[in-house]
Amino acid sequence: MRLAVLLSVMSLFSFSVFAQTTAKEPSNAEISYDDFGIPEQTLKVIEPVAGENKNEAKAFPACDDAALVAQVRQELAADSGEIQEESISERRSRLLALKNTENFTPVEVSTFRPEDNYELANMLITAKVNDGLTNEDFQICAGDNQILKRRVFLLLQEAGADFNVSIINYRPGKVTSFIYKK
Repeated sequence: MRLAVLLSVMSLFSFSVFAQTTAKEPSNAEISYDDFGIPEQTLKVIEPVAGENKNEAKAFPACDDAALVAQVRQELAADSGEIQEESISERRSRLLALKNTENFTPVEVSTFRPEDNYELANMLITAKVNDGLTNEDFQICAGDNQILKRRVFLLLQEAGADFNVSIINYRPGKVTSFIYKK
């Protein structure tokens, strides 16, 4: 008998709470539920900013942009300055390779194959999976360095109003990154 009374009181309470919450239209910004589906805590719904278009093309700098290439060389020079033990021929070779780091051409992200450079492919996959990015969020620039006898890649991503640039395959196993300001 007590159990029946208790169940009927609980169902009346649940129904009254349900009726109160369904009687008024919940706002888009705040919706609340507890474990039983009864509104209780506030959940924030993030709405897109008016005028924001996710499909608009990114304004990446050109791969052969003189300021971009100059900053790439500057970052590589600073990075290779860490090397202490080298002979005169190694030093000349390093400086010549740095001087020949130019003539970058765009590579379509959708046509890039992992066989071209596994390290770049790994960076692309990681960013796509972890950050939810798409091919349109990247720009790849490739440059053939005749001294190094391998392709050097630049991976550009938006970083606010600037761009995060990663230099890949200049020194095997080492990625140099910097922020490029327009």
